[in-house]
Amino acid sequence: MSPELIVELYTGLGRVLEISGNYQGALRNYEKLEAIGRERSDDTIWLAALLLQATTYSTLSSELNPAKGREISKQTVALAQELGDHRAEARAYWNMMLMEAYSGTDVSIAVAYGERSVEIAREHYLKEELAYSLNDLVRPYLAMGRKEQSLASLDEAVRLLRELDDKLMLADSLAKECDIRMVLGEFELAKKSAEEALEVSRSHRNRFGEAVAYVRLSVLYGEFGLPEKAIEALKTGREAARASGFAATRLYPVRLAMAMADAGDYSGNDLAMESVGETTELPFLQRFPVGGVAKIKLLSGDADGAAKSLDEALALPEMEISHPISGFGLSHLVELDLLQDLDRTETVIETADRYLDGLDATGAIFRRYDVLRIKGTALEAQGKVSEARDCL
Repeated sequence: MSPELIVELYTGLGRVLEISGNYQGALRNYEKLEAIGRERSDDTIWLAALLLQATTYSTLSSELNPAKGREISKQTVALAQELGDHRAEARAYWNMMLMEAYSGTDVSIAVAYGERSVEIAREHYLKEELAYSLNDLVRPYLAMGRKEQSLASLDEAVRLLRELDDKLMLADSLAKECDIRMVLGEFELAKKSAEEALEVSRSHRNRFGEAVAYVRLSVLYGEFGLPEKAIEALKTGREAARASGFAATRLYPVRLAMAMADAGDYSGNDLAMESVGETTELPFLQRFPVGGVAKIKLLSGDADGAAKSLDEALALPEMEISHPISGFGLSHLVELDLLQDLDRTETVIETADRYLDGLDATGAIFRRYDVLRIKGTALEAQGKVSEARDCL
């Protein structure tokens, strides 16, 4: 059997396992491919296996491992350059972008890796690699305030993925399009993208894609003042989330608990705690569920418990401000609301100013007026009526 066919078969099996939520099985499959490469002393097979492993370790799957992802990615860049394999080199830099985007502390590093991948892909006419890297540059560009480049990358990625008929990545790109439209306050366009992402995912039994699309729809229903539909979307999506195996879906229980709380049902504390437990080893995801517990405690009358949980949340790593789903639309606004309800007025103003700086830097509109409203109320409570009017 030729090396190309071996890689194709193992890659195909791995993608099937990933779509079904079995990331551990996919990883074992890629490790078997690596062993075949070593046994045959075939560097092309070995490199392909390492690239696949690096992707699994670098994204928000159940197998996320930043240390391993970085170690393997550095190996793949060096090996790809040694072999003169431009496709592999573009993919290696794509993996490094994913790692820095999800687990790094400096988004400019993610952008640099992504742009290097795009440069290689354009130079050597690598259409799939170009589409993937453009797709995953969308959020890092936005986080750096490069809105026009973010939109241009998104448009080109969607077009290329449609041409490639890559439904798995198209669903991911449409979800990103929904995020960007929400950031810009274009909610109807965001809903259209989320609905197409759901349709594409359903038609190809992409459980993770379904779970992601339902989350987007739930946020939009909340914006439209339809809490019952938001809850329904999360309940339906939770089944897909359970089957997906993707780490980010561990936030589903707390999302549901908070949607219930918004509708006046404060019985979701156990759901919120479920997300806290499932993100113990993922501190960059845990801040939101801990904040969700604080909100539910406060609404149910436990102010002391809410204050304790809020302090725990504030001590955890902060999520990206510009991201409406994993960032600002969730933990940041919840925390501001809690600070205000707990009469921490000075902290409200300081925190609101910091969040507004972040939103200004990215050109984001989503939640901006909510932050200004909360800040204005805090200023009014301090007797600073003129400054409050400027916010309100």
